[in-house]
Amino acid sequence: MKHVLSRAREAALKVLYRADMLRETPSPADLDALLAEQNLRRSAIDYARRLIDGCIAEKEAIDAIIAATLDNWDLTRLAAIDRAILRVAAYEIVRTKETPPAAIINDAIELAKKYSTDKSGPFVNGILDRIRATHRGEAR
Repeated sequence: MKHVLSRAREAALKVLYRADMLRETPSPADLDALLAEQNLRRSAIDYARRLIDGCIAEKEAIDAIIAATLDNWDLTRLAAIDRAILRVAAYEIVRTKETPPAAIINDAIELAKKYSTDKSGPFVNGILDRIRATHRGEAR
C-alpha cells in the first residue's frame, strides 16, 4: 500500500505545484487529465484527489499551520516546490489520522530530494516534524 500512497502524494504534489505556479485551481476536467497522465491505479488516483481537494479547500488553514512553524520566514518566500510539498504533507499529517506521520514525512523528504535542492530534504523534515509534534502530539 505504501507504494500506492507514495505515488498518490507525488501526483498531488505535481497538481498543486502547477496550480500554485499558474495561480489557478484546476477545473475538474483538468484535474482528471492531470491525474490520468500519471498512470496511477484507481486507489492512488482516489487518494491523490483526496489530498488535492483537501489542500485546495483548506489552503488558508494549512498555510497558517506551516507559517506558524517557519522561523523568520514567510511562506511566500519558499520555493514553490517546497511550499507544495509542505502543503500536501501538512494536510495529510493534520487531517488524515489513519496514516502514520513518519510515512508521510519520509515521502515528503524523498519528494524534496527528487524535485528540489539538497537543502530541502532536511528543511522539509524539520518543518513537518514540528507540525507532527504540534498536531499529533507525537515527539520524534
